[in-house]
Amino acid sequence: MLTAETIHDRTSLRKWNLVNAIIYLIQAVIQLILYYNIDKFHDSSFPININSRNLGSLNIGWLVSTFLFVTFLSHFLALLRFRGYIDQIERNINYYRWIEYSITSTIILIIISLFFGIFDLSL
Repeated sequence: MLTAETIHDRTSLRKWNLVNAIIYLIQAVIQLILYYNIDKFHDSSFPININSRNLGSLNIGWLVSTFLFVTFLSHFLALLRFRGYIDQIERNINYYRWIEYSITSTIILIIISLFFGIFDLSL
């Protein structure tokens, strides 16, 4: 049933998704600007090895920016498909957030493991 309260809640939810999307986009852009303009950030790459073979390196600046861009994209997609997003919330599910969390939590775990010195992958 559509009431004044549910209309206000939907409007508020749309507004907060927009505000959060903008904040995450600004943070991602600032992160990239800092990465490219501060010399000491250029050395923030970590080697990734499998069985003592170097596979390349991962850069913390890029990983953090990727995390922020994925979160921005999640909020932005929720705005683009707002009716579907509201339908999910009314059914007590939120696929947008679950998909976002599955990606961003993996990125955060990789960043944390690199900071703690885990550079080898065991296959």
